Amino acid sequence: MNPQQRAFTLTELLIAVAIVGILSAIAYPSYQAYINQSREAEARVALMTLAAVLAQFRMDTNTYEGAVLGPGGVFSDQVPVDTTKGAATYNLVIAHQTQTEFRLEARPIDPALTLYSIDQAGNKTPAGW
Repeated sequence: MNPQQRAFTLTELLIAVAIVGILSAIAYPSYQAYINQSREAEARVALMTLAAVLAQFRMDTNTYEGAVLGPGGVFSDQVPVDTTKGAATYNLVIAHQTQTEFRLEARPIDPALTLYSIDQAGNKTPAGW
């Protein structure tokens, strides 16, 4: 072998691959947690927006009853609201609806995500979001 030529040994290559594998094993769960936080934040924003839409609906009709979600409804029935942003991560549901009350829920499609709800008085579950 020419002294000018240098190459990696198999051992050096395996060590490099092992280091990349360890770093990936550490980084991937953090990345997934970050993605889940952004999906949950998007669901909370959609619930707040939907609550505002229903408040306007009540001002216009003097009732919360009759408001529906989805195509042709007052608001989207899924998150992300813009379907061009990818697959749905949450389903938006009017869980309770009367003339003077409502409770909205963002139900996660992935069980790793959190269920969120809000009512006409602004009460939120889980508390503190």
